Amino acid sequence: MSFSLEPGQRGVCIGQTGCGKSTLSTELVRRFLKEYRNSRVLIVDSKPRYRATHKRNGWTLYYPKWAKGDTINGSIAVHKASQVMPAFRFTRCVVLQSLYPNAHEVDGFEEEAFEATRKLFRSSHETSPTLLYVDEYYDLITGGGLSGHTDRRVLQVIRAGRERYMSALISTQRPRSIPLPTLTEATKYYIFTLEYEEDIEYMRKHGPHMSHAPHGYDFVFYERLNGGQRVEKLMRLDLPNETRGVA
Repeated sequence: MSFSLEPGQRGVCIGQTGCGKSTLSTELVRRFLKEYRNSRVLIVDSKPRYRATHKRNGWTLYYPKWAKGDTINGSIAVHKASQVMPAFRFTRCVVLQSLYPNAHEVDGFEEEAFEATRKLFRSSHETSPTLLYVDEYYDLITGGGLSGHTDRRVLQVIRAGRERYMSALISTQRPRSIPLPTLTEATKYYIFTLEYEEDIEYMRKHGPHMSHAPHGYDFVFYERLNGGQRVEKLMRLDLPNETRGVA
């Protein structure tokens, strides 16, 4: 069993606010960077919740008080799809953010996210695997559930990323908002406590059939294996307080 995401795998991280979902997702990003030395990660940060450590020009980035969240050392913040690939010349982790440091919104952020995804997909290959992490998938979805859909450039990663050694990690509070192809194409699930009955019912119907139920800060790790086999384990992520991982 490999708890971490491997190149070409698709992961879904689901749970209500405050359960530890974002902390776990950040740890998965850090492990991907650590375990695959030539890898690159693009974080689509629509809230935003991450604090990159540098600007595109290499200067230290200082956020105002509104910016609170995890930091990945050495990461660079950008706001346009055209800035993503040039930033990878200086870092292995790029954070595409929906707000500038002065709190002004990025116009057309959804399109920037979709186009940045396409550029990352095109650049991914065996000797330089990539990971797309979408911190809140709901922000990139129209509709939800069976009728919900997202841009074809994101679905291309979900459906064809394995052949290009491109992984995807999708995080959301409301699984009912996840378009069905994203949920059913996942190879690894990280499922925390769900708050709403409609979300629980949606997962019962379309998600993995689990024998464990998460409570508190525990989560269920579920992996689909070849030949119809599966791995399921009830887990809790215990991390040191200090920020870890270098991009």
